[in-house]
Amino acid sequence: TYRTLRGEKKLSKENILDLPSPNQIYKLVKQGNNAFCIIVVDVQGKKDKIRKRIRYEILLPDLQIINTLHPGATYISYPTGVAAAVFTSSLSRIKKYGVFPPEAVAVDVQKYLFEQLQKSGLGINVIKE
Repeated sequence: TYRTLRGEKKLSKENILDLPSPNQIYKLVKQGNNAFCIIVVDVQGKKDKIRKRIRYEILLPDLQIINTLHPGATYISYPTGVAAAVFTSSLSRIKKYGVFPPEAVAVDVQKYLFEQLQKSGLGINVIKE
């Protein structure tokens, strides 16, 4: 069994994706329910034969704050929409053409993206070792 915002449930293949609708999320938050999400990406490896580590910690606003901004949104849909909006707003700054990973974006554009994500309420902490 596992606990959800709607009570205890027994896990099965039928209900594994049984998620509340945006209206249900809004009602649950209005009733005082809350949730939060922290995303951590921890990468370790070697660069020029020297061990390196970089860790990104992203703290999202809690569900009650998100729902004051966008009723019915979740801590998954909110950062997804924010990231899409921020990346779209930065397209004119990207001078490369084609398909490439985010880490291939110029450093000044990366800084702009981080600043805009933080302005949108995403707490981002970067730790380099």
